[in-house]
Amino acid sequence: MTDFNKIKSKHIDFTVVNILYEPLLFIELDDKSHNNSKNKENDIKKDYIFKAINENILRVKINEVSEKLLFIENIIMNKTRTES
Repeated sequence: MTDFNKIKSKHIDFTVVNILYEPLLFIELDDKSHNNSKNKENDIKKDYIFKAINENILRVKINEVSEKLLFIENIIMNKTRTES
C-alpha cells in the first residue's frame, strides 16, 4: 500500500485558514466514538502525520466545545498577528 493510500481517507473535522487559505489551526472533535480501539488507532495515525509536517491537531472533547471557544479564538488571533 502506498503512503497516499494510507492517508487519503483521513480527514480533520475543521481547518481554520487565513485570508490566503493557508492553514492556521486544525481541530478534531473527539466524541465517545474516539474511545474504541479502531478510532484510537486512527487518531494516533493522524497525530503522527501532522507531527511529520510540523503541525498540531487541537483535539477537543465534544462536551468541552463551548468551554474551548475562547481558547481557540486566542490561538487564531495570535497566529494571525504573527503573520502580519
